[in-house]
Amino acid sequence: MSWFPLRRRDRHDRESAEELASYIDHETDLNIERGMSPEDARAAAFRKLGNPTRIREEMYEMFSVDWLEGWWRDLRQGARSLRRSRTFTLTAAVTLALGIGANTAVFSVADAVLLRPLPFPQPERLVQVVVHFKAQGKESHQVSHAGRAWEVLREGITTADLVACKMGAGGVNLATGAGAEYV
Repeated sequence: MSWFPLRRRDRHDRESAEELASYIDHETDLNIERGMSPEDARAAAFRKLGNPTRIREEMYEMFSVDWLEGWWRDLRQGARSLRRSRTFTLTAAVTLALGIGANTAVFSVADAVLLRPLPFPQPERLVQVVVHFKAQGKESHQVSHAGRAWEVLREGITTADLVACKMGAGGVNLATGAGAEYV
């Protein structure tokens, strides 16, 4: 059995026409054997068959996959259009490349910053200590702790495996049970 959807329409149409012509010839021969004249036998065969063009169309539709053929026709038409207007094709390709590259970069950053867990064991245990100052109607927040405030915090924390203190914009002090190190 052949795959009609994968063949071209003109080939299928030619084979259908040959099959219908063979049927008309066979019916004409049978009618001649029954005693009809060759012209009447052929006319009777066509009356029995019906419209050959309509039958060929129905046969083609019966063995075709419309969506696949439509997709294939659209793909070929698109390729021809892109081949004709090379400037538009180049512009579209560059625009798509930049768009895909930008989306990849944004997603990579969002994935690393927002979606993946922090690279620490038990990241849900990480905390940030913020000191909140309120004086004379003004409020301020201090995230990094220096001097005596840091020593009090470090001594007061008993359940932390790792303690860090950021000192200004220069770096971070990492303290473990073995000691502290400026990073």
